[in-house]
Amino acid sequence: MLPSALPLQREVLHSGKTRPLAARLAALKNLRRFLTKEEEAILQALHDDLGKPAIEAFAAEIGMVLGEIDYALENAGRWMASESAPTPWASWPARTEIRREPRGNVLILSPWNYPLFLSLAPAVGALACGNTVMLKPSESAPATERLLATALPRYFPPELFAVATGDASVAKELLAEPWGLIVFTGGTSTGKAVMAQAASTLSPVLLELGGQNPTVIAADADPMVSARRILWGKGFNAGQTCLAPDHLWVHASIKDRFLECAASVLGDFYGANPFMNPEFGRLINDRHFGKVKSMLDAGIAAGARIVHGGRSDAASRKMEVTLLDCPAEANPALAEENFGPILPVLTWEDPDRLARSLRSRPAPLGLYVFTRNRAFFERLAASVPSGAAVQNGVFSQILSPELPFGGVGGSGFGRYRGDANASAFSVTRPVIRRGLIPDITVQNPPMRLGLGVFKRLMPWMLR
Repeated sequence: MLPSALPLQREVLHSGKTRPLAARLAALKNLRRFLTKEEEAILQALHDDLGKPAIEAFAAEIGMVLGEIDYALENAGRWMASESAPTPWASWPARTEIRREPRGNVLILSPWNYPLFLSLAPAVGALACGNTVMLKPSESAPATERLLATALPRYFPPELFAVATGDASVAKELLAEPWGLIVFTGGTSTGKAVMAQAASTLSPVLLELGGQNPTVIAADADPMVSARRILWGKGFNAGQTCLAPDHLWVHASIKDRFLECAASVLGDFYGANPFMNPEFGRLINDRHFGKVKSMLDAGIAAGARIVHGGRSDAASRKMEVTLLDCPAEANPALAEENFGPILPVLTWEDPDRLARSLRSRPAPLGLYVFTRNRAFFERLAASVPSGAAVQNGVFSQILSPELPFGGVGGSGFGRYRGDANASAFSVTRPVIRRGLIPDITVQNPPMRLGLGVFKRLMPWMLR
């Protein structure tokens, strides 16, 4: 059954009440108030769903959305500003402008891995650009879903921001409706299904699909610094991050040294028994735990060797960050994004062959290259498509609220966050206001000008 708020949202959108800057800023401030007043409940929900420690949950979820809101509060007026445009002589006298107008009713289908941030970050852009929001959070993070559904109505009327709960059947019913924009974050197969359903109503879609983010360690990289930065990113949220390093390509000359450093770093991060470490998160549910465990087992059966880690506990759904030395790219542990704490390690020597191997996989959200050589980084960044490219770091592309976020090819399409919100959640509309005098009639029938004269006049008429 469709949410009762949907017809209300359509009505308020057509009334124009969401368009004034004051209404947009008020909505953003209400969202900020929700985050600050409900902070304790949010942190508890994120712990219940994913075992997230408080600092990690605040930094990656609440704090990130607060940064989005603050940037939008400063820039919403600029995003909605009209631009003047030249008026061709054929339309003179007239004033021409390009207006940015709300896309309309925005549907957000958010995932379970960052159930707050990936629900509310696109909502920030949608509200700042004068749209209404219908949020369908993932039922796989039930505590956060329940919190959003029960707490947000205390801060927003349903005609502006509503939450629809339930399983995939609810999402399917929502997708049968026309939308100004559908924002989907999740897996590739589900993303294709969302696109197929959106096509029936010609609703535009913004897809963020993740992908197998490759991480290259060059011969001149610092093994210890590289290991610390990479393994911080891989261990964050137990590897359940669309931007996490998915697999490593380590130059043969420093591979042994890098693996030694990586094993040492993991010991420093999580101790001898990471399952007892309160800063070590867990996998979302039994089904996902089983999937990640099966990928690890299949990789080992196919000849991969565990360098560090490998232990798991089904009862707590915790799994060690596991370094897996893979002799071949065809290893099952590399068949798809593992979305867990498995880190397959491959070896490279020839940069051209490396680039071909990277291009042979779907374009990822992130390409990470650890090297002191800027030319080598630029060479890979130019030859390997990705949503973003980062030298000597991971996650850097998501830390600034000013940077556009999104994928390319197999990792999705469309960008939001920062100034990209203006184009993601608005449409440009030319508006021309013509006067009645003088009334230029040279283009009217019957044509008194010959083709030769008209051809000479045409460039002037369009200026």
